[in-house]
Amino acid sequence: MSSAYDAIVIGGGPGGLTAGMYLARAGRKTLLLEQALLGGQIAQTSHVENYPGFPDGLSGRDLIDRMEQQARKFGLEIQFGRVEALRVGDDGAKEVVVSGFPFQARVVVVATGLVQRLGIPGEEEHLGRGVSYCATCDGALYRGRPVALVGASDWAMEEAHFLSRFAEPLYLVIPGAELKPTSDLRRELLAHPHVEVVPRAKPVEVLADEQGVTGLRVEDRSSGRTLDLAVDGVFIFSGRKRPGTDFLQGVVDLDDQGYVVVGEDCETSVPGVYAVGDVRRRRFHQVATAVGDGAVAGMDALRHLKGEPG
Repeated sequence: MSSAYDAIVIGGGPGGLTAGMYLARAGRKTLLLEQALLGGQIAQTSHVENYPGFPDGLSGRDLIDRMEQQARKFGLEIQFGRVEALRVGDDGAKEVVVSGFPFQARVVVVATGLVQRLGIPGEEEHLGRGVSYCATCDGALYRGRPVALVGASDWAMEEAHFLSRFAEPLYLVIPGAELKPTSDLRRELLAHPHVEVVPRAKPVEVLADEQGVTGLRVEDRSSGRTLDLAVDGVFIFSGRKRPGTDFLQGVVDLDDQGYVVVGEDCETSVPGVYAVGDVRRRRFHQVATAVGDGAVAGMDALRHLKGEPG
């Protein structure tokens, strides 16, 4: 398979899928790269009722599935992998690096959204080597192995339910004194023989050796004592959200919060590189606004590919 494309879209949320659809529909060879699961945050939403065209609403997963089906129909190629770097040559050529493998493109659309991070030692260093943010992506790798999941939201519990099929044991690391059985899913988790709740716990460090993760150190919020959980994997569904722009440092202009600075056409400080959705600074974060960004970026990227002036 050739690694040269007209366009590469980084991120498979609503904005990225829309940009990819516009480019593929125009006959441009387009690749969409997604790190985890197509759809991003909206895929975890049980009911979307403010997206035009669906008066009765639908689940976020169903909406993304429809977007994916439509984009693929027009020829969008989708691959999964973590983007490590974006390089721009003096001649304007772009190179997107995934797991050490370079893909070339004439235009790039960044749609990496917001990422949730604890910001503790060992977290970033061992991403992909025991640290994960997607149970449905990586959970099956931990069949019969000890795993810790950090978080107590409904989304975290859905991911924990999936992990409970594989992990043995599964530690639920939560900030509160207990995990209340407020839903069938939570009651099922609490009754699971391989699930153990670790209450009042504040994660402070991911422990690892040269092979990967070996544990998670947590601090008891009441006593201040620390406890080391011996685990092979740490799944994180808690922490501070920030734009997923680490790989763009020094490549395009970012603001003091790490959001990509763009113009009204969603083009960044580098011609032919665009940013759409939550990864750019904006007042409102909605599916509809991300889709609008994707359409604008897709159409302007076509202008760029034709060599027309901005």
